[in-house]
Amino acid sequence: MLTPGFKKIADSEVQNAPSGIKPLPLLAVVSVARSSNLIHFYRLFYCCFSVCVLAVILPQLFHNLWLLIIFALVVYVGFKFYRLQLTEMFSGEFWVEQGIWQLRGNRVIGSYILAGAVCCWPFMVLLPLRHQQTGKFMFLALTRDSLSPADNARLRTWLRVCFRPKT
Repeated sequence: MLTPGFKKIADSEVQNAPSGIKPLPLLAVVSVARSSNLIHFYRLFYCCFSVCVLAVILPQLFHNLWLLIIFALVVYVGFKFYRLQLTEMFSGEFWVEQGIWQLRGNRVIGSYILAGAVCCWPFMVLLPLRHQQTGKFMFLALTRDSLSPADNARLRTWLRVCFRPKT
């Protein structure tokens, strides 16, 4: 089918896309390694959480045995979440083709779509992704030490170009 006013044939994927969404260009394969900075961040976060809970209940802790049990339970659950975060940490590779994020790595294989705003800080990139078939939501946290310098620069440039707000 020809687009009026143009001689180039339009792609069917572009025609079927919603009018407000532009198709994303191809992103080459980006390799992700296990991040030691992210491990330290998780450790610091869960330790701070435990210290805050302890600070709240410390004055009452020695007078009430049930508060001591609650604190021990909170520390145990925090440790379990910390271990879960370490096992679910992504390492592998991903790329984008036709607006679909393809992930292939440890325990994660499949097609994902963006499910929110991308956070791009100097030390970390957070990609909110939703699995196309199952609808499972996940955050892909990429720190500077988990990417090679070339992959880090390519990903940040691609994100800057593709998701720049229109002004």
